[in-house]
Amino acid sequence: MTATGIAQRLRSPWTRRETPAVPSPHPPLALDDAVAGEEVTTAQGRFFRTRDVRPARGKYGGEVLRAFAAVRPSSLEFLTADATLASFEPHRAVFLDTETTGLAGGTGTYAFLVGLGFFQGERFVIEQYFMRSFGEERAMMARVAERLAEFPGVVTFNGRGFDLPLLRTRFIMSRQRRAAARLEAWTHLDLLPAARHLWREALPNCKLSSLEAAVLGVRRQEDVPSWLIPSIYLDFVRTRDARRLRPVFEHNRYDILTMVALGSYAARMLSHPLELCPGQPRQGAEIAAVARLHERRGQTARSARLYAAALRQPLPDDLRMKTLWRLGMVYKRQRAWPAAAKVWQRIVGQEPALRLPALIELAKLYEHRRPDLARAQALATQAYRLWQQAPDDPGTRLLAAVESGQRPLGAALRHRLSRLERRLARAAPPARPAGTTRYG
Repeated sequence: MTATGIAQRLRSPWTRRETPAVPSPHPPLALDDAVAGEEVTTAQGRFFRTRDVRPARGKYGGEVLRAFAAVRPSSLEFLTADATLASFEPHRAVFLDTETTGLAGGTGTYAFLVGLGFFQGERFVIEQYFMRSFGEERAMMARVAERLAEFPGVVTFNGRGFDLPLLRTRFIMSRQRRAAARLEAWTHLDLLPAARHLWREALPNCKLSSLEAAVLGVRRQEDVPSWLIPSIYLDFVRTRDARRLRPVFEHNRYDILTMVALGSYAARMLSHPLELCPGQPRQGAEIAAVARLHERRGQTARSARLYAAALRQPLPDDLRMKTLWRLGMVYKRQRAWPAAAKVWQRIVGQEPALRLPALIELAKLYEHRRPDLARAQALATQAYRLWQQAPDDPGTRLLAAVESGQRPLGAALRHRLSRLERRLARAAPPARPAGTTRYG
């Protein structure tokens, strides 16, 4: 939808489904009075800009801002499995966050507020570019394009899926195709996939606000929820009352600061996975997350050490179970059979939800790695009886898939028992006929 179409939609009471707003008893508050900023005039027109400057040695959520500037690119590459980040320059990156007229994207969605954060010597600067009406988009986007061209890399949170595609569309709609093409060449650190690697098993979700509270310990006062921001802006366009806009600017500013702090925190998890700070151990859930990351990158020795360290710390029941299982499978890949057997035996005794796959792994071990066919048969029989008691248990179906292959689990267990029976029969000494006497 074009800017004219949106303006017409706002003027027509018949096209707005929500309940009409109750007229405010106060006169409209001007933008200059609600938000500290200035009007910027360019060849393309005018728009509004704010500028927040704070010392780079300052903290947010316990993290020193300038610590991000010292993060090693190799850590970011390891965290994301993105080889392009090997050349990333954290101290020259720009942090980008947008506030929009909707969350669906597309040509009808506008980025009415673009926040940019960057290091400038010993300062960290946040500039916010705001269009007071849809007619100011071209001027605002032209200045945003000029500023973005100064940086070789960008940091976002879900920017790959939302912010950058949206900016690309708005640049094109504003006749700035060169700026749109430049976005393709940017070195891009998207913190959302990294956050999911590190915290999705420990937190209910990986929204930026959730990470800010749970990881950084920051709880914003009177923050405006993201879903409400589009309607606040559209009401401002209609009424010119900026009274509700101040929290929107603050929300955008805090999102940028959270990205800076979260990026350095995540990098520190890799460099110091066992300690939150000197003398204070890291939570078991975070140690387990770093262990999982090392496992995915093929570093089994380090992942095994970290899994074992995580299990020495308090863990939620579900995560402790998963961590135990993963440790056993890492030992299996290392062919560290005594260590793997010890873990699987612990699971059999302590984790009912994983007892079946652990019994299967032990049966494999005693059939193929520590030849004891009788014990392997006993373990496989125990596993089969356990499956018969709960063949449709969700955990059983999921975690015992390691055994089933192309067969249903029950058929796979019966096949294993038949094979063990045949092997035991072949290994047994031949029976002597009755009445014969052995000499010698």
